[in-house]
Amino acid sequence: MVVALACFAGLCARLLFLGSQYNGTDRLIRGGAYVVLVPLGVLWYRERPRTRTELYAAGAALASLPLAIFVQYEKSQSGLLLFAHLPVFLAALLAMLFPRGSERAIERAEFLAMLAEAAIITLALLFGGVLLTMLTMGVFSLIELQISEFYIPNVVVPCAAAAPIIAAGLERARSQRGERLGPALARIFSPLALATLLSYAIAVVGTRRNPYQDRNSLAMLYMMLLATAVLVTLMLQTPNKQGPKRGVILLASAIAALSVAVDGLALSAIIYRFASFGFSPNRVAVLGGNLLLFSYLLGLTVQLVRAHKAGTSACAQRWIGGFIPVFGAWAALWVFVLPALFGYR
Repeated sequence: MVVALACFAGLCARLLFLGSQYNGTDRLIRGGAYVVLVPLGVLWYRERPRTRTELYAAGAALASLPLAIFVQYEKSQSGLLLFAHLPVFLAALLAMLFPRGSERAIERAEFLAMLAEAAIITLALLFGGVLLTMLTMGVFSLIELQISEFYIPNVVVPCAAAAPIIAAGLERARSQRGERLGPALARIFSPLALATLLSYAIAVVGTRRNPYQDRNSLAMLYMMLLATAVLVTLMLQTPNKQGPKRGVILLASAIAALSVAVDGLALSAIIYRFASFGFSPNRVAVLGGNLLLFSYLLGLTVQLVRAHKAGTSACAQRWIGGFIPVFGAWAALWVFVLPALFGYR
């Protein structure tokens, strides 16, 4: 099944890349999320009985397809944001389908661990693919044969589309053996993340290049907070039912609390820029994203404090899983509603 779905994803990516390279790249931007996430959904849910939830999710995914085909993004901020939120929307649909038992929120949090594990394996596969591509082109260049025009659309693009499907199959095999790379890496990097956030909070007080004057600093701060939220989420995932130890929960609480303080600074900078420069699709997206991130991290901090006192992370897991539909709803707004309100400008 993994091989068949990987071949299907690779074939679809190659078909999207037909024609000139520009048109192929444009089609990959428009259809890439479907090429990867639809086979992943088939792989993860093929053993489930069909219910109304699956039909609703399929209908929502199909409803977004015309927008992905026809909306312009080259000179449109709102159109570009639509395509940026489309993979989040489709991934949230998969997360909504994942629960099978009574603890739906905890199972959605488990889905995030699966997705992160598959993403890490995908990056490793793509890194190996980049090395192989460089070696192949270098070898053929020695005999004065330029194969890039053939090799990229016929080998690189299909293999890149198939890599997440293969990674998902490897993730299932690893999880059945009780192995999880994502949470282990998150716990290794968590002290560095805490040190980075603390250093930033101290340095931003005395520097002139802060988010109030520099838009790039605000964007980098948002990406850092998003990565921190993912890191804290993964720290709480374990391959067994015992959950993380108290020390891990305490460290996650410290990172989440510091992230809330830094995100508060980001929100104040965004409000300042709204007052100074007015509304735009980018500022609305950044404000909404930061508000969601602030609410998520604040609630997670409270739940982590409770989890440390209780000695179990179940309440934090429920908060993580329960917030996934909120992120999905925000992404759905950017797919179906907000670009139209901005006139796709």
